[in-house]
Amino acid sequence: KGFLNSDFKGYSRTYRMTTENISGFLNKFDLKDKKILTVAGSGDQRLNCYSLGASDVTCFDVNPLCELNLKLKDVAIEKLSFKEFIKFMGIISDDNTNHFLNKELFDKIKNYLDDDAYEFYNYLITKFRRDPSKNLYYDFDYNLRDVRNFNCYLTKDNYYKLANTIGDKSINFININ
Repeated sequence: KGFLNSDFKGYSRTYRMTTENISGFLNKFDLKDKKILTVAGSGDQRLNCYSLGASDVTCFDVNPLCELNLKLKDVAIEKLSFKEFIKFMGIISDDNTNHFLNKELFDKIKNYLDDDAYEFYNYLITKFRRDPSKNLYYDFDYNLRDVRNFNCYLTKDNYYKLANTIGDKSINFININ
Protein backbone atom coordinates (compact mmCIF):
# COMPACT_ATOMS: atom_id res chain seq x y z
CA LYS A 1 0.00 0.00 0.00
CA GLY A 2 3.05 2.22 -0.18
CA PHE A 3 4.66 3.79 -3.16
CA LEU A 4 8.20 3.71 -4.43
CA ASN A 5 10.42 6.74 -4.16
CA SER A 6 14.04 7.29 -4.99
CA ASP A 7 15.48 8.81 -1.84
CA PHE A 8 15.95 5.83 0.50
CA LYS A 9 12.92 6.25 2.69
CA GLY A 10 9.86 4.09 3.02
CA TYR A 11 9.26 1.99 -0.05
CA SER A 12 12.13 2.58 -2.41
CA ARG A 13 14.15 0.63 -4.92
CA THR A 14 16.39 -2.04 -3.50
CA TYR A 15 19.45 -3.95 -4.64
CA ARG A 16 19.26 -7.53 -5.83
CA MET A 17 23.01 -8.03 -5.26
CA THR A 18 25.64 -6.02 -3.46
CA THR A 19 27.57 -3.28 -5.21
CA GLU A 20 30.27 -3.28 -2.52
CA ASN A 21 33.21 -5.56 -1.84
CA ILE A 22 31.73 -7.16 1.27
CA SER A 23 34.17 -10.05 1.14
CA GLY A 24 37.06 -7.58 1.16
CA PHE A 25 36.29 -6.35 4.67
CA LEU A 26 34.28 -9.13 6.33
CA ASN A 27 37.09 -11.63 5.79
CA LYS A 28 39.20 -9.49 8.14
CA PHE A 29 36.94 -10.36 11.08
CA ASP A 30 36.39 -13.56 12.99
CA LEU A 31 32.61 -14.01 12.72
CA LYS A 32 32.56 -17.63 13.93
CA ASP A 33 29.64 -18.02 16.38
CA LYS A 34 29.11 -14.24 16.59
CA LYS A 35 25.81 -12.34 16.65
CA ILE A 36 25.76 -9.67 13.95
CA LEU A 37 23.67 -6.55 13.30
CA THR A 38 23.88 -5.30 9.71
CA VAL A 39 22.00 -3.33 7.11
CA ALA A 40 19.65 -5.52 5.05
CA GLY A 41 20.07 -3.92 1.62
CA SER A 42 20.50 -6.70 -0.93
CA GLY A 43 20.77 -9.34 1.79
CA ASP A 44 24.35 -10.11 0.84
CA GLN A 45 25.75 -8.74 4.11
CA ARG A 46 23.64 -11.31 5.97
CA LEU A 47 24.49 -14.19 3.63
CA ASN A 48 28.21 -13.43 3.80
CA CYS A 49 28.08 -13.28 7.61
CA TYR A 50 26.45 -16.71 7.76
CA SER A 51 28.93 -18.01 5.21
CA LEU A 52 31.72 -16.86 7.52
CA GLY A 53 30.25 -18.68 10.51
CA ALA A 54 28.05 -16.13 12.28
CA SER A 55 25.51 -17.78 14.55
CA ASP A 56 22.82 -15.10 14.26
CA VAL A 57 22.36 -12.12 11.93
CA THR A 58 19.80 -9.37 12.46
CA CYS A 59 19.16 -6.98 9.58
CA PHE A 60 17.73 -3.49 9.65
CA ASP A 61 16.57 -1.29 6.81
CA VAL A 62 14.25 1.66 6.29
CA ASN A 63 12.82 -0.12 3.23
CA PRO A 64 10.35 -2.92 4.10
CA LEU A 65 10.82 -4.42 0.63
CA CYS A 66 14.28 -5.57 1.73
CA GLU A 67 12.70 -8.16 3.99
CA LEU A 68 10.90 -9.71 1.02
CA ASN A 69 14.18 -9.80 -0.88
CA LEU A 70 15.82 -11.59 2.08
CA LYS A 71 13.08 -14.21 2.01
CA LEU A 72 13.38 -14.68 -1.74
CA LYS A 73 17.16 -15.09 -1.62
CA ASP A 74 17.07 -17.55 1.29
CA VAL A 75 14.63 -19.84 -0.51
CA ALA A 76 16.46 -19.47 -3.82
CA ILE A 77 19.77 -20.47 -2.20
CA GLU A 78 18.18 -23.38 -0.39
CA LYS A 79 16.27 -24.76 -3.40
CA LEU A 80 18.20 -23.78 -6.55
CA SER A 81 21.51 -25.04 -7.83
CA PHE A 82 24.42 -22.61 -7.94
CA LYS A 83 23.97 -22.13 -11.68
CA GLU A 84 20.21 -21.61 -11.31
CA PHE A 85 20.72 -19.07 -8.50
CA ILE A 86 23.17 -17.09 -10.63
CA LYS A 87 20.61 -17.05 -13.44
CA PHE A 88 17.63 -16.23 -11.20
CA MET A 89 19.41 -13.30 -9.54
CA GLY A 90 20.22 -11.80 -12.93
CA ILE A 91 23.96 -12.24 -12.65
CA ILE A 92 25.36 -12.13 -16.14
CA SER A 93 27.56 -15.10 -16.96
CA ASP A 94 28.19 -17.18 -20.07
CA ASP A 95 25.18 -16.31 -22.23
CA ASN A 96 25.42 -12.57 -21.44
CA THR A 97 21.66 -12.42 -20.85
CA ASN A 98 19.81 -11.13 -17.79
CA HIS A 99 17.33 -13.70 -16.44
CA PHE A 100 16.45 -11.90 -13.21
CA LEU A 101 13.23 -13.26 -11.66
CA ASN A 102 12.93 -15.90 -14.37
CA LYS A 103 9.42 -17.37 -14.15
CA GLU A 104 10.47 -21.00 -14.65
CA LEU A 105 12.97 -20.75 -11.79
CA PHE A 106 10.47 -18.87 -9.65
CA ASP A 107 8.02 -21.73 -10.19
CA LYS A 108 10.61 -24.08 -8.65
CA ILE A 109 10.77 -22.09 -5.40
CA LYS A 110 7.45 -20.28 -5.04
CA ASN A 111 5.80 -22.93 -2.87
CA TYR A 112 8.58 -22.57 -0.27
CA LEU A 113 8.08 -18.83 0.21
CA ASP A 114 5.95 -17.49 3.04
CA ASP A 115 2.61 -15.94 2.07
CA ASP A 116 3.84 -12.33 1.91
CA ALA A 117 6.87 -13.08 -0.27
CA TYR A 118 4.87 -15.44 -2.48
CA GLU A 119 2.07 -12.95 -3.10
CA PHE A 120 4.48 -10.10 -3.77
CA TYR A 121 6.81 -11.90 -6.19
CA ASN A 122 4.08 -13.95 -7.84
CA TYR A 123 2.21 -10.72 -8.63
CA LEU A 124 5.40 -9.04 -9.80
CA ILE A 125 6.48 -11.90 -12.05
CA THR A 126 3.12 -12.93 -13.50
CA LYS A 127 1.37 -9.58 -13.95
CA PHE A 128 4.08 -7.48 -15.58
CA ARG A 129 4.60 -8.09 -19.29
CA ARG A 130 7.95 -6.31 -19.43
CA ASP A 131 10.85 -6.71 -17.03
CA PRO A 132 9.13 -6.85 -13.63
CA SER A 133 12.17 -5.53 -11.82
CA LYS A 134 12.81 -2.24 -13.62
CA ASN A 135 11.08 0.01 -11.11
CA LEU A 136 11.67 -2.14 -8.04
CA TYR A 137 15.40 -2.80 -8.16
CA TYR A 138 18.32 -0.55 -8.97
CA ASP A 139 19.57 -1.46 -12.41
CA PHE A 140 23.17 -2.64 -12.46
CA ASP A 141 24.98 -4.95 -14.83
CA TYR A 142 25.97 -7.57 -12.31
CA ASN A 143 28.62 -9.77 -13.86
CA LEU A 144 29.66 -13.05 -12.31
CA ARG A 145 33.31 -12.12 -11.83
CA ASP A 146 32.57 -8.97 -9.79
CA VAL A 147 29.71 -10.45 -7.79
CA ARG A 148 31.82 -13.50 -6.93
CA ASN A 149 34.68 -11.24 -5.79
CA PHE A 150 32.32 -9.18 -3.63
CA ASN A 151 30.66 -12.18 -1.94
CA CYS A 152 32.48 -15.03 -0.26
CA TYR A 153 29.32 -17.18 -0.45
CA LEU A 154 29.34 -17.16 -4.26
CA THR A 155 31.88 -19.85 -4.89
CA LYS A 156 30.31 -23.23 -5.61
CA ASP A 157 31.62 -24.81 -2.40
CA ASN A 158 30.58 -21.92 -0.16
CA TYR A 159 27.22 -21.64 -1.90
CA TYR A 160 26.33 -25.27 -1.20
CA LYS A 161 27.56 -25.02 2.41
CA LEU A 162 25.31 -21.97 2.86
CA ALA A 163 22.43 -23.76 1.11
CA ASN A 164 22.70 -26.56 3.69
CA THR A 165 22.52 -24.17 6.64
CA ILE A 166 20.36 -21.23 5.54
CA GLY A 167 17.10 -23.14 6.06
CA ASP A 168 17.84 -23.30 9.79
CA LYS A 169 18.37 -19.54 10.04
CA SER A 170 15.44 -17.30 10.77
CA ILE A 171 15.19 -13.89 9.16
CA ASN A 172 15.48 -11.26 11.84
CA PHE A 173 14.45 -7.99 10.21
CA ILE A 174 13.91 -4.61 11.85
CA ASN A 175 12.18 -2.00 9.67
CA ILE A 176 13.96 1.13 10.88
CA ASN A 177 16.44 3.71 9.62
